Amino acid sequence: MAKNRPHGQNWPREVLMLFDNLFAWVGPFGSALALLALVIACFAVAAAETARVAQLDRVAARQLARARRWALTWRDKQRGMSRWAVSKLNGRRLFGR
Repeated sequence: MAKNRPHGQNWPREVLMLFDNLFAWVGPFGSALALLALVIACFAVAAAETARVAQLDRVAARQLARARRWALTWRDKQRGMSRWAVSKLNGRRLFGR
């Protein structure tokens, strides 16, 4: 039994009525296709959001690595190392040589 709530707050019943009306307009096959399209759209949105968040994570890691490399280079230059020595040291830091 539906609770007495103002219009628009009884959304489960309104959603069921929407699908009842859809079923009446396009029949069982059309409403099944519409429901399938809705489910696929939800999965597509979730996949896109997951990819976006993963890309943001990679960007943050790359920016952190650049900032760390800049800070270490600056420190080494302050110590009086030549540009060649700093570049060799950065290569060793990056590639583990």
